[in-house]
Amino acid sequence: MDGEEQGSVKENWCRKEVGGQSDNMKSMKEQIMERITDTFPPSPPGRESSEWEARFYQTQSKYLLLLNELHSPQPNQHDRSIVSQLLQDVVGANDPPDLRVIQSKGREYDEYGFCITGPDDGTLEARASFLQKQSQALAHQIQQGGASWESKWESFLAGTSAKELPTCTELKYLIRGGIPYQYKGKVWRLLIDARVSPLRAAVPTNYYQDLLACLTSSVLDPATKQIELDLLRTLPNNRHYEAMHSDGIAKLRRVLLAFSRHNPCVGYCQGLNRLAAIALLFLNEEDAFWCLIYIVEYLMPPDYYNKNLLGSQVDQRVLKDLVAEKLPRLNSHLTRHGLDFSLFTFNWFLCVYIDIIPPITYLTIWDSFLYEGSKVLFRYALAIFKLCEEGILERADYMEIFNYLRSVPAPITDIPKLQEAAFQWVNPLSMRYLRARRAHHTAIVKAELEEVEAYRRDYYASKAAKESQATSPLPATPVDSPRTSDDEGGGERDSCSSPPSPHAGREGEEGSRVHFEALQSVVFERKDEASRKIDEASVEPCDKGRE
Repeated sequence: MDGEEQGSVKENWCRKEVGGQSDNMKSMKEQIMERITDTFPPSPPGRESSEWEARFYQTQSKYLLLLNELHSPQPNQHDRSIVSQLLQDVVGANDPPDLRVIQSKGREYDEYGFCITGPDDGTLEARASFLQKQSQALAHQIQQGGASWESKWESFLAGTSAKELPTCTELKYLIRGGIPYQYKGKVWRLLIDARVSPLRAAVPTNYYQDLLACLTSSVLDPATKQIELDLLRTLPNNRHYEAMHSDGIAKLRRVLLAFSRHNPCVGYCQGLNRLAAIALLFLNEEDAFWCLIYIVEYLMPPDYYNKNLLGSQVDQRVLKDLVAEKLPRLNSHLTRHGLDFSLFTFNWFLCVYIDIIPPITYLTIWDSFLYEGSKVLFRYALAIFKLCEEGILERADYMEIFNYLRSVPAPITDIPKLQEAAFQWVNPLSMRYLRARRAHHTAIVKAELEEVEAYRRDYYASKAAKESQATSPLPATPVDSPRTSDDEGGGERDSCSSPPSPHAGREGEEGSRVHFEALQSVVFERKDEASRKIDEASVEPCDKGRE
């Protein structure tokens, strides 16, 4: 392409960008920078970093969208070298100031360690969409006035004790607006210490180190094995956990192992790894351990992370009550199409929204969660459904809705609107109401679990009796004769019986799994259709949480 054709392409592109208001346009870069200046006025001192970063991503997004229009749907119409050059200009032109961005192995990470580099193998639209979401999320950092919001926090903390935070309306207002990055670790630690300090005073000073000292056995228990499997699955998009040699992996392992010894009733449940990983981003190792205790034993209802996830199942039913009450149109749509939203909201609550929405958004939720407790989980779930209601109503299939929410639609990245919906539109929502609904559904879920357990016991007792008769070679078989491998799983083995063969345990375990699945089928066939759907949604997360 000669110089005249190249100039024509640039001029046409500029005309489209500025609306064709002038025949004597400046160069393409000058026009774009004028538009950026009009859209984002100069920042006052103190807000420059966050505002520049948000501006930078939005500029990239705009360039990429326009470039995509330039070379499609007829990509051969223009010289591809122009597109490549403009892409380089986007990244290289007018570099922003230090944004606390860390570069490593060709990837960029924010101050929390999360990767902010867009997809390398996607289309221009995918890249632009990613950058637009980054811009919208980062806009939250300046929504309260940037430096003025940080100065409010600085003034508040200067007037409080270094060891505790006062309980007051001002603190709730500040926390709901988001704790600035530089104060997040300190405030989280004070919130945690305020509740767990009696327990810490009752245990030895070196309690955490003593728990780790107990982990010298070479035999790995089921919790330890599952922890090892989950380490690299925790936050793969965070530089602290992306590889086995990353600095956060060893800390995460120790915190989870220590907690499994501290609370053997829970041990380890998938989901705890993410809670501990987020805590380690802002707290030292021992404080992260106490943060995990604070969440599991103080903030969440009992049995939230135990073997059958009783508390988690109960909260999903409470959420359904709230959706039916506050979003009747959405509830009717879901009911009409037989959609059970707990199949994806279950992880929202279990992991406190980690990896469900952008980190900047869920870290803001964590601020309020650590201060106000589990009620915040319901507030934000209802807020997400409210803001995404129209998008959900356009879809009738579970996977379509799931993918829609997983794609992080624009309403979720608008943190001010999300906060407004959570703390204003959702009202009223009292803890008294939640306690009453939880008590109601706890009794129902316990009865259902007991019914399933009774069917299980009866089934295995019947199976053991039948197999015992079928495998007896003679009617006068001695009572104390060794059991065969077929008898495994048919009840507790007699302490005087001979040890099973090396393969008997695996065969019995496999047989137990198959027969328990058959038992589940029998149980669910006897229940009505609505109850069956709820039970299936409840049992599956249990299995997943204890794989």
